Amino acid sequence: MTISRRELLRRASMFGAASMIPSFSACGGKGSEDDEIGDTGDSSGTDASDTGGDGLPTYTWEGELGPESVFSHGVASGDPLVDAVILWTRVSPADEAPVEAFFEVALDPAFEQRVAADWIAATDTSRDYTIKIDVVDLEPETTYYYRFYAQGRVSPIGRTRTAASVGEHLSIAVVSCSSYAHGYFHAYRDLAGRADLDLVLHVGDYIYEYGSGTYGDVREYDPPTECVSLDDYRRRYRLYRSDLDLQEAHRQHPFATTWDDHEIANDGWVGGAENHQLDSEGEWAARRAAATQVYFEW
Repeated sequence: MTISRRELLRRASMFGAASMIPSFSACGGKGSEDDEIGDTGDSSGTDASDTGGDGLPTYTWEGELGPESVFSHGVASGDPLVDAVILWTRVSPADEAPVEAFFEVALDPAFEQRVAADWIAATDTSRDYTIKIDVVDLEPETTYYYRFYAQGRVSPIGRTRTAASVGEHLSIAVVSCSSYAHGYFHAYRDLAGRADLDLVLHVGDYIYEYGSGTYGDVREYDPPTECVSLDDYRRRYRLYRSDLDLQEAHRQHPFATTWDDHEIANDGWVGGAENHQLDSEGEWAARRAAATQVYFEW
């Protein structure tokens, strides 16, 4: 039996807790594509504005405000279809209690033409506070804007785009081998400024698992040691997604990603890896499972 990539992603969402969320009043037309998004959101407000009469829920918050860093890892979108796209964020609460979130999708960055909005099931430590939703019933070849709310804070505004049902031209940027220790992510920043891109394709080595100073010494890693455990890989992705250039690329464009080897360990194979020492780093299957879980969370 063969399954589509989308079905594979849905099954894999056991790690990332993705859910299917239909848009409530998806309408045609394109959002503005002339410039990259300039508005990154104001995290000081406690209520989403009432856009009036669109029949969609609005966000309200009456509790204590969460920290200003609630959305410190930005927003992202990916794997666009003609009628769907996955939206992602991570919340960083003040304590380890579960956090409920809310999302909005609109045809304009002012969110005056909303097409979807709803509450999201609470996220928690079991998925490293990541949130991943699959918004469906969208229009093909259309630019959408999205944002999240949690604990009275609002995320940066992301921009995404659905795939074309019929077309002769597609602009794709291809990236790979993002070694944090070797330097800075200027290429990601350049991609963020390109308003003509339909998709960014990352073909692997999104992270590197090495410890600080082992392979590149321009920037220090967190953790400073090699990634082996679930917590190690989570900390490494948090570090990568705290990079503002990478955040901006994700905020501006949908990504489609696949892995190579460094998402787990250098030169991996079915029973181990060149960069895995059984005597000091435990069972290969446990390391591979931890890295795989975190890959789907992030």
